Amino acid sequence: MGNHTAGQWVVAAACLCGLLSGECLAGRIIAWGRNEVGQCNAPAGDDFVAVSAGFRHALALREDGTVEAWGHNGAGRCDVPDEGPYVAVAAGGYHSLAVTGLGTLVAWGANNLGQCNVPLGDDYVAVLAGEYHSFAQKVNGKWIGWGQNNNGEIGIPGSLASDVLSCTGHHTVALNANGTITAWGRNKQKECNPPANAFFAAVAAGESFTVGVLGYGRLAAWGKTAYRLLEVPAGFDFVDVFAGNNHALAVRADGSVVGWGLNKYGQCNAPAGWEFEYISLGREFSLGLEAQPGSICTRALVGDLDQDCRVDLRDLALMLENWLQCNLSRPEDCW
Repeated sequence: MGNHTAGQWVVAAACLCGLLSGECLAGRIIAWGRNEVGQCNAPAGDDFVAVSAGFRHALALREDGTVEAWGHNGAGRCDVPDEGPYVAVAAGGYHSLAVTGLGTLVAWGANNLGQCNVPLGDDYVAVLAGEYHSFAQKVNGKWIGWGQNNNGEIGIPGSLASDVLSCTGHHTVALNANGTITAWGRNKQKECNPPANAFFAAVAAGESFTVGVLGYGRLAAWGKTAYRLLEVPAGFDFVDVFAGNNHALAVRADGSVVGWGLNKYGQCNAPAGWEFEYISLGREFSLGLEAQPGSICTRALVGDLDQDCRVDLRDLALMLENWLQCNLSRPEDCW
């Protein structure tokens, strides 16, 4: 899940192998929030596999590798080059990025700070866009950055080994395999300072704030305090989180979505009755990629022993039952 938005790690990147083999779960795009330049006028169709919200524009990838763009078209950010098929997309503040089926990078839109000066090569699998800077991931897992670097925006730590990055206006966060977070870029609001001794299952970078899902399903937030962004919803059943310019959305294990922060245009109010495979937040608008039936709650929720997408007394009963059985059996039968 850049752009004042959560450029976030791109769904298309995670779905790359499935897309090439025709196994991606496709769905419709649902949009809500501010729409003064058509940023919520999502294209029709149920064959989308990825979506990315920019400052006031958006990109979406269809199963056949074509890219749709809509919203504000300043500097040509919605004029998709005819170089597809594409396998990954990312909408930045005023520019757009994509990976072709050949593994090369394509960029269009504003280039005042070099954010569209893509590196050469044919071994790229993912892209991520900030407000004025960009990232791409190679097949070997290495990330490359270019564009604005006034605050160390593209200063990727040399030891970084993560497939899960989230980028916003001027800072980036990465979720490491051990649940820790690595962050770099602008840190004026302490948005790059995650809680000490904490382990996360998901993380998202907003504009000068960061939100995450702790390993036991609870939300945490740090950075700027405006719009009550640090007052996260309560609960221990969250599985994913997304951040925009001044709002955030989190997904519970049952697929329901809750939002907080600035809500002037209803950008925090996810439409009822929908479940989403992925969400991307722009400036005062939100986009969701429809989930297919049965695809929600596929990620493990800590403590959910009966796999009903929540942690409750039934899980405690199962835990006690398992504990008793193991203590009445030989250790090798349990461990």
